[in-house]
Amino acid sequence: MNLVEVKRNLIEMKRRISSDSVSADASVSADANLGGTKSTGNLFKRNRLSQHALSSFWKYPLIIGTFILFAIVMPNTNTTEFKIANDEQIHVRSTKSTASKYTGNLTEQSLKSSLEQFQGSVRDVLAEIVAAKKEIASLKQDKVEHIKADRGMGWDTKRAIKRAAQPYSPRDFAVTTQVKDQAVQGDPARSVAVFLQLGNTAIWDDLLRCTANVASAANVKNYLVDVYIAFHEEEKDSFENSHKEKQELLQSFNNINNIYFDYTENKGADIFMFMKQLEHMIDIDASYDMILKQHSKSDPLWRLRHIESLCGTPEQVMSIWNQIETHPELGIVAPQGTTLQKDTKVDSIFPVIARKYYNGESTVKAAFDKFSLSKIHDVHEQIRDLNENDNEWNVTSASMAAGSVFWCKSKAIRPTNLIKTLKLNFDGVEWTKGYTLNLGLEHVLERLIVSYAVNNGWQVAEAMPAPRIFPLFFPQYHQFEENDRFWGEGFTEWTLLKPLELDQLKKPLGVEDGGLGFYDLLDKETRQRQGDLARRAGISGFVFYHYWFSGPKSPAHHKVMYKAVEQMLIDGEPDMPFMLSWANEPWTKRWSGLDDQGGEDTLLSQEYGDEEDWTDHFNYLHETFFTHPNYVWIDNMPVFIIYRIGHMEKVLDKILKLWNKLAKENGMDGINIIHTLGNFYNEDKNTKDLEKNPLIDAAFHFWPQCMPIGCNRSKEPKDMVASTFDMPLNVKKQYWGAHAGFDKRPRTPDFPLDYIVKEENFDTGLKTSFEKMSDYSNREVDYNFFFLTAWNEWNEQAVLEPDTEHKFNYLEILRSNLEQSPLRHDVFQKNSMIE
Repeated sequence: MNLVEVKRNLIEMKRRISSDSVSADASVSADANLGGTKSTGNLFKRNRLSQHALSSFWKYPLIIGTFILFAIVMPNTNTTEFKIANDEQIHVRSTKSTASKYTGNLTEQSLKSSLEQFQGSVRDVLAEIVAAKKEIASLKQDKVEHIKADRGMGWDTKRAIKRAAQPYSPRDFAVTTQVKDQAVQGDPARSVAVFLQLGNTAIWDDLLRCTANVASAANVKNYLVDVYIAFHEEEKDSFENSHKEKQELLQSFNNINNIYFDYTENKGADIFMFMKQLEHMIDIDASYDMILKQHSKSDPLWRLRHIESLCGTPEQVMSIWNQIETHPELGIVAPQGTTLQKDTKVDSIFPVIARKYYNGESTVKAAFDKFSLSKIHDVHEQIRDLNENDNEWNVTSASMAAGSVFWCKSKAIRPTNLIKTLKLNFDGVEWTKGYTLNLGLEHVLERLIVSYAVNNGWQVAEAMPAPRIFPLFFPQYHQFEENDRFWGEGFTEWTLLKPLELDQLKKPLGVEDGGLGFYDLLDKETRQRQGDLARRAGISGFVFYHYWFSGPKSPAHHKVMYKAVEQMLIDGEPDMPFMLSWANEPWTKRWSGLDDQGGEDTLLSQEYGDEEDWTDHFNYLHETFFTHPNYVWIDNMPVFIIYRIGHMEKVLDKILKLWNKLAKENGMDGINIIHTLGNFYNEDKNTKDLEKNPLIDAAFHFWPQCMPIGCNRSKEPKDMVASTFDMPLNVKKQYWGAHAGFDKRPRTPDFPLDYIVKEENFDTGLKTSFEKMSDYSNREVDYNFFFLTAWNEWNEQAVLEPDTEHKFNYLEILRSNLEQSPLRHDVFQKNSMIE
């Protein structure tokens, strides 16, 4: 039946229906809303949805209109329900009318036939609506997957793999070219093994990153690394087929010696897999100085703590090795906040673990209940080897590394004795299948592995998450329109610095000496060399300042000082992870950032426009930067820093809500917003309230500008150059920082010399900060970002780049501190630090 016939029959039915006629009414569930939503409409536009999908909504307007009219005119009693796809429903209600004067010659049979045909037409409409909705959902999911595929592996995984596979490169900062010789052969006398348990192969990328960082550290230290990978038996085909590429990547890493695969029964979780791997190791007569145990923990934050603490960067791996090698009594190193004994206080452990298992408890004693303690004793007595001088069991040794990941000396855990658990029977406890909270043999061994070492006199330490150094990068030092207009054609920061001759003034080290000279940031080789220097120093990435203005003096495209950063996206240099910091303050003739209310001193007023401007800003950020493979993300959210949230008082919440909405429409879970803790925290009086906004994830300590608000505890500025504690803020997380000096004399000739940072102060400041950070066992951070002021703020003399006064020394000091990060030592005996 076509639309004309439907219409004709309906009119005829309306004219002639009598008391014996049948009326029909249909209604479409709210889920099949014909209008759709605004976001759906946008999705159509963005994805150029097919005309077929669009026509599904508008192909039958006459049927729907007549259908609704019919429902209003006719009385209703009994209801018949028809179902179509996706739970859409047609409710057809029929009744007999007493209006006999309309009956005429229309038979009940013909009415029933017409009604059935009408129902079929409506069914077709709704089926096409459902199909269109499914297509929209599919397109949206495709877009999410496309975004993730474009990003590919995480920004940190890509960098780790690239570094692990490259030929050995010099550590000398003055060498300006990469050495292309073969990787240095390792010393078989010093060997390392990585044991990976992949109960969930979807998490393979994270463990690949970990292994890559171990390989890179071994490349520097001349060690050989064997890798053991365990899967469940049912995963064998899946891994060998879909993960072949990652297998080949592992084989391409420098200093990876052997790769062994084990396919185990699906029982006993990662502990059973580890026992089988140790059995394999013993069967092939292999032995190692140090062992790393890592597994595919399902909780993403907990897994991130595991990886970042034990193998987050090559420098972190080297720092752990250095500590293990120089402390004979140190047997096990676990992630920060994961070591537990019966009396351990809940408020001293990693908050993710505290919330998951010990919410409302004061101690973790529930992990060491009578049943567990008795079984630890039973198993210990059966695997104990008197010939190896195993001590008699002492219940005070009962301890664990929650999550069962750690570095250890092989002899501290005695693998030959541990694998006896694979063949012995233990009364009342056995390997369990699937996940169980407790009472399995794997839970006993989770506690026994560490307890065994402690019982034999080995000490246990914790490693904080690897400090992720992100210096602030000033994207100036090239000609652009606004500087030409405000200061004269060709003006750059170099214009002020070059002619100055002042005491203790730093200038760029010349290219002939391995430095960068007075560079042009649009030059690819300059940026390539910057990336090379940063990588050698252990720097994880850069924070590029981002400038976006609205208002009468701003450019139509809103962007200012953007060319160098956009050029990086074109030519790929520096090839480093990065994030953006929106420097949202006015540009003034006094370089102060203070608002002159548009007066003569104001060059560019920082205005924010309306919703259209905010949308344009988001689209620029998303399309230009967020989707770049090197952009830093956390939990499917790009990280974005805002310099002064207090300056945005009237629009902050509106902008963040709009951006959050747009981010989700584009396949993200939102935007990870970090605000800057600087001197404007007090000057913008509203900042303390604004930072409570739930869409703000964290704050970072912006040194030395945070000193006036209390981020230091010294009266002498030179004595404190880095964070040592969390501030009393209204944010969920805090990231610490440091500075390499602050001297504004190039811009302000009478600026005091109080904030000049000497090499020894920089070194002491980093050491102190890292020591305090290491002792913060309950600190809740994901990546341990550490923001350094700055990479190249030459006219504020906050620089890490090589300079004429100190050459490469600040970079050397930074790398040395990263490779010698302290541990929280002897966690079960005393709260001391490894020096």
